[in-house]
Amino acid sequence: MTNKRQTMQKQIIFEAVQNLKNHPTAEEIYNYIHPKYSQISLSTVYRNLYALIQEGKIKKLSSFTPERFDFFIQEHIHFRCAKCQAIHDLNIDLSQSVINELKKNGFDLKIKDINIVLDGVCKDCKEDYWLKEKKGITINYIKTIYYFP
Repeated sequence: MTNKRQTMQKQIIFEAVQNLKNHPTAEEIYNYIHPKYSQISLSTVYRNLYALIQEGKIKKLSSFTPERFDFFIQEHIHFRCAKCQAIHDLNIDLSQSVINELKKNGFDLKIKDINIVLDGVCKDCKEDYWLKEKKGITINYIKTIYYFP
């Protein structure tokens, strides 16, 4: 009976990771499921997340603090917006290029996992970001002109 309950909890948590689609933290998953499943504690969420990782159903993104979880387990790159902190999946395969470049430069490594995160400003935040930052960029550019005639 306990085994079935753990399986149900694990399924609820797995579905939450899929439904949130924002590479949620354990706390975000807990807050998402708690209104409907108040019997599931935060420690239960953590325990089941790590069980799902062991089963190969989700992936832990250890490059982020707090750590986040991803249901898309194929190798892919992440883009993190510096303004809104959103994390987006990029379906660009740079990983093989990185591995080839490492081999070309004499690195003989056994790669366990590839975790590439690009930081920048997403398209939703870009317009507002550039409007606010443009003066700083322009001023720096003018200073450069004055220092280097």
